[in-house]
Amino acid sequence: MAGHAAPPGEGISGQAIVHPASRLRGEIRVPGDKSISHRALMLALVARGRSRIEGAGDGADIRSTAAIVRALGATVVASGSVDGRVTYDIDSPGIDGFVAPPNALDCGNSGTSLRLFAGILAGAALTATLDGDHSLRGRPVARIIEPLRAMGATLVARNQDSLPPVTVSGHPALRPIDWSTPVPSAQVKSAILLAGLRADGTTRVHERVATRDHTERMLRARGVTVRSTTDGDAGATVEIEGGVPVQAMDERVPGDPSAAAFWLVAGAIHPDAVLILPGVGTNPTRRGILDLLERMGADIDEHPAGSGGAAHAAGSVGEPTADLTVRSSALRGIDVSSAACRGSPTLIPPSIWTRSASMSTSSSCSAACLSNRRWSW
Repeated sequence: MAGHAAPPGEGISGQAIVHPASRLRGEIRVPGDKSISHRALMLALVARGRSRIEGAGDGADIRSTAAIVRALGATVVASGSVDGRVTYDIDSPGIDGFVAPPNALDCGNSGTSLRLFAGILAGAALTATLDGDHSLRGRPVARIIEPLRAMGATLVARNQDSLPPVTVSGHPALRPIDWSTPVPSAQVKSAILLAGLRADGTTRVHERVATRDHTERMLRARGVTVRSTTDGDAGATVEIEGGVPVQAMDERVPGDPSAAAFWLVAGAIHPDAVLILPGVGTNPTRRGILDLLERMGADIDEHPAGSGGAAHAAGSVGEPTADLTVRSSALRGIDVSSAACRGSPTLIPPSIWTRSASMSTSSSCSAACLSNRRWSW
């Protein structure tokens, strides 16, 4: 695509005119998956020893998590930032060697950092405060405070324990709980599971709608016993056995399917396109956009990433990864249920709807997509 500034006197200052590209060709490496990058850094902190994380996301939220890992006593070295990806080398004393931070831990704008670190700190023998920017201070925390208190940790927050900052006084011997989440939330589930690492027994989390399962997969890859069962509908129960140490390990973070979604749509709707997206995460709880596009008739090839076949595609974090190729496609209209929206990694891009005029959707789908974006990180 080409663009140029508007002539003097025409349009607003800084306005640019962008002409459509006559063809789309190329290979696009999307940034490392945000959800997995957060969890990889946190689990490297909990584990004793050295971990290397290749291809992690390099956004502000991930940097907030890395800074907190450093503040709690781990050595963190970032290198090779290219195309929104960075490599982290981490040497951690493990959860029993955490250092009490002299200042509040700054989560920036990252709700994932705040909620998941609350679960980790609940099982650590120290007191720390999790804070963030003005926006983060307006996000609810009662849903993590209640279960973590039930496990034996002490948590205090602003506005009658409903808003950040949150001060956590942990206990290295927590109680296991059997908890049902009133609102589906991968963050709340993950906070409870991370605290469950320090509980004496089995901790269970029941979800009426199953959320993304990165935490479970990554804990299993590090030697922790985690069991997941479905209820035959949309719900799930996850169990974790406490008292098992998290193992340090090296891993490569898959490409973020949320970032890939827009390129997949662009390739499918453009009249002359062939785009290759290597190493994209295809976790069943995140691949909704792929499944919807394929139902619409999109020409998308999906091959397990790398040369090692299916085993390689699962990767060291237990995450399925694929090389994707999308070509110009003649799309058809489909009906989309709210259940199908749950697996979409981002709001369904508007380009899909405008390209296929016969497509019909319901308001419940739109609401579900918006809700999924809000609570599934």
